[in-house]
Amino acid sequence: MKKVSLLAASVAFALVGCGGGSDNNTDGNTGTNPPAPGGVVITGFDGYFQNAVMFVDQNDNGKWDTSDTFLGLTNAKGQLELTEKPKGTLALQTITPNGTAQAKLIALNANYAGRYTVDMDHPSQAMAHEVVFRAPNNSDVISPITDLVAIEMASGKTAEEAQAAVNIALGGTDAAPVDLFSDFVKGDKANAELHKTAQILTESKAANPESYEKKATEFAKEADTLVENMTDEAIKDVNNKPVIEDTTPDSDNLAPEVITNSKLIVDATVKEAAVKALPTLKEDDNFSGVEIAIADLFVDADQEAGVVPTIKSNLEGTGITASIEAGKLVLTPANPVTKPGNYTLTLTASDVDSKGNALETTASTEFNITIEALNKAPEFNKAEQAELQNTINTWDLEEGTEVQNLSINVSNLFTDNENDILTLTASTSVAGLTASVDNNGELALSGKPSEASTEKQRLSVTATDRDGSNTSVTVDFVLPEVKEGVVVPPPANELGFTNAHFKDGVWKMGSFNSGDNEVGFATLRNTGGLLEFCWSSDDSLTNHGHDKWDYALAELDKLTSTKEFIADDCGAVTIAEDGSLVDASGDNMPNFQMLYQHTVEEHGNTEYQIIFKMDDELFWLDSTETPFDNTLAAGITPETPVYKLTDDANGVNIDPMVEVNIYHVDTTYTSTDLNGTNASKGDFWDVETDEETNFERLYMREPWDGGYDRYNYINRHFGQLSIGITDKVTSNELENNVSYYITSEDKALISDLYSRWVPAE
Repeated sequence: MKKVSLLAASVAFALVGCGGGSDNNTDGNTGTNPPAPGGVVITGFDGYFQNAVMFVDQNDNGKWDTSDTFLGLTNAKGQLELTEKPKGTLALQTITPNGTAQAKLIALNANYAGRYTVDMDHPSQAMAHEVVFRAPNNSDVISPITDLVAIEMASGKTAEEAQAAVNIALGGTDAAPVDLFSDFVKGDKANAELHKTAQILTESKAANPESYEKKATEFAKEADTLVENMTDEAIKDVNNKPVIEDTTPDSDNLAPEVITNSKLIVDATVKEAAVKALPTLKEDDNFSGVEIAIADLFVDADQEAGVVPTIKSNLEGTGITASIEAGKLVLTPANPVTKPGNYTLTLTASDVDSKGNALETTASTEFNITIEALNKAPEFNKAEQAELQNTINTWDLEEGTEVQNLSINVSNLFTDNENDILTLTASTSVAGLTASVDNNGELALSGKPSEASTEKQRLSVTATDRDGSNTSVTVDFVLPEVKEGVVVPPPANELGFTNAHFKDGVWKMGSFNSGDNEVGFATLRNTGGLLEFCWSSDDSLTNHGHDKWDYALAELDKLTSTKEFIADDCGAVTIAEDGSLVDASGDNMPNFQMLYQHTVEEHGNTEYQIIFKMDDELFWLDSTETPFDNTLAAGITPETPVYKLTDDANGVNIDPMVEVNIYHVDTTYTSTDLNGTNASKGDFWDVETDEETNFERLYMREPWDGGYDRYNYINRHFGQLSIGITDKVTSNELENNVSYYITSEDKALISDLYSRWVPAE
């Protein structure tokens, strides 16, 4: 038997981990996998896997579980670039069309619909198997070879013992150990024999789900023997993929039966020709049909009579049907073509082995057909709509009073896919007011409201395509209520709690203390005159990790009742003359002082949005239906100061701070304090969309304190101010970098809140 000592294995392991080696490049990277600047690139392959899920196998069970950390999808080179390598076992899950793993991926993010893994050894077809490969954390590659090491380590072996066992199984020696952590596909570490061994292991792992991990090194020995006995031509043939089947999966030893199989593949040349032959269709066209030759689209040396695929399509309602007839893809005539949209034809064929036995393996490929609309209606920009609505929310309308300077620019609200000229018109439901749009897109209100109304009124903007088809789209904005003509004095206790606040129901509440980031449910109860303030901190922004704050909020939104949270966390209170809440329970609970209040009408009821102070800690309190996991438009106006009030202590103590940011049109920004001093210049800002959550966010690259990235999300609007969540991403992910903050363009309002929040000396 060939022998590899533990010393040789431990040396190889150390070289992989620390970047040593004769060519100064044996850290798991090769010339095809250079380290990312300031980060790391992980590559997955037997051939390079495109669109495979890379994750951290938290429980090291060789499965992609919902509790595992999702890292992302690989690119066409099998690579995923990370800012830094996470702790734990690295793993890769391949995705097949309509498979279990694909459904899990779509549940994670609907934008992943239609994604599946492609083994770039066969770039024209989807991966045939859903299989997981793992690698020790010191490796920068994940392959069927590193998977053998991870399996042995999971069984209890040390890293050195696991590598020694795998080296022996693959024919390694002390003098010539197998490079288990190399990219054997391309580059200076390319190894055709190891590549073929990996291909055999992929097929065999998929074929033996019950016994592969228990007998992994035995499968490896058998695969190595098969490759040793192959000709060079057979080794280089990517379609030659024997399968090792375990005939006694319940036994302790492998009883191999080698199934010779020429892989069923999709011919890239035939597919390219078929794609070029697909028709270009438009709505209302008279389509005469088409027949496209696909007899040789699927190739399998084990099926001498040829391969006949099945077809599945979603062309229902278009007037067109698709079928396979005599080696041709047939699209039937339609007069006219209806139902514009994007459609998919999926052709699937089944594999057989060299004996003609049907295998569970299939190969599939897709063709896309687009039916263009006769003339698409204009589209509207949701982010622009939200921004304009924020402006409209600040307008005042009063019965009998002429409106002054109430205008918005709607020129960027609509786009047209055909670049046709659009006509913009506007109307309003407020009696006595008219709305007009000039040639520059400036929408202005004129006149005076003839009657008061507590109901929300409408402002409609319509874009009409002027190409003669008269296709149009309308966007409705909500106008503020029309106040009565007589000025009503504000209540004597405008910033104070009243009995009206104690209306039970589900409230949401969060802390601005960056040291704990508490968030949870609350309620203000009135039980026969007994007033109680109840609060449940069942979660925080960061108790799932600073990069999981949106998950924490989403979990809270799944809870629709406060009963299980607020059974014991209630304190009796009374309302003082100044409107603050005073402890009446004997628990020495601090007073609750209201600093800000905004009211909202929902379903005919008055709802409250409050900022209050308890000791030195500041909280927000919201009785509206706005969910916890909520993100609104970033609302950035270049060259306009934005005031941000936050706790800068990041610990037990409270350190209120006002940061004033001006976002310049050249994508730099200036940060000062409230007095306009201590100015600093920021490198870059942009309003972007979070790829994982699809939330809009403000990205800022901050060069001070060693440099870091900051992401700001607007969570909820509180009238003249907004509540945001700021996420500071540094090189030290152990820091608690997520917290709530208050933001507004109203300097006086932020200054007032700051002065009353600052802890007493």
